[in-house]
Amino acid sequence: MSTDATTQAKPSNAQLAYLRDLCDHTGSDFVYPVTARTARRLINDLKALNSRQEACRARFLTMVSDTGLPTPDEVHHEASSLRFVWNDRKVMVIIDLDDIDAEPTNPDTPAAVAA
Repeated sequence: MSTDATTQAKPSNAQLAYLRDLCDHTGSDFVYPVTARTARRLINDLKALNSRQEACRARFLTMVSDTGLPTPDEVHHEASSLRFVWNDRKVMVIIDLDDIDAEPTNPDTPAAVAA
């Protein structure tokens, strides 16, 4: 298979299924990739977003636990934010992922508070 044929190949069913799962998990919209190469790029981008969301979620939940607050009832992943919901208290905290660094600058201060 030539390089030109490889870049023009259609995405596999496995790629499409994985891409849909990543979109669902990260709260992103599914965009049908025209080529397998585009699918790989989208998958890599969504995997990076998923890692960033999970790191932010872990830091925030640690901060909540360390302060003695109750654990949120719900956590919603959106494409550019995370929403933590406490139903009984009617409280929601939204963390905009674009406003925080990938890693906190001070290990004693979570990035969500530092931002």
